[in-house]
Amino acid sequence: MELKMKNLFQKTIKIKGFTLIELLVVIAIIGLLVTIVMVSLNSARTKSRDAKRVADIKQIVLALEFYYDGHGFYPSYTALSARCNTSVNNSLQPLVTDGFLKIVPIDPSNINQAPNRLCYEYTSGSGATSWYCNGRQRTDYQYAFLFSTELADLPYSRLTDSSGNPVADYKYCITGPLK
Repeated sequence: MELKMKNLFQKTIKIKGFTLIELLVVIAIIGLLVTIVMVSLNSARTKSRDAKRVADIKQIVLALEFYYDGHGFYPSYTALSARCNTSVNNSLQPLVTDGFLKIVPIDPSNINQAPNRLCYEYTSGSGATSWYCNGRQRTDYQYAFLFSTELADLPYSRLTDSSGNPVADYKYCITGPLK
């Protein structure tokens, strides 16, 4: 838009600018673009957390095997341990004590409040369970490691109940050798 104004000496001055509607349209377009970028960033964050989960699990499984190689047995699961391995007194602490892990990894989105938290759960030993990995009770293995992801569909075994239905608490299980 161009306005013509006359100054005191009768010269025509052109004033260039945008109307309010033009500015609102530009602001709306910018807002739409920012929304699209934020949605795609959120998806990238979720994928990043899933990638960290997979890396954490691989790191813990490797540390478990090193621990077994050094001791001849896997760390024992204790019922006093935090279910999601978030406390210093958890079952995986011997991996840190022996130097196989710097710290016990926790799920990147763990907010430390049940029931909607995602976590890594390590179990070993016997006990009653109705959860199955690879078609066998998880207590049939030297250890079982349970975890979930937000988006990723991983090539790990799905955790199921005795009827073969997926378990709501966790999606996947990684198991050690059979007992």
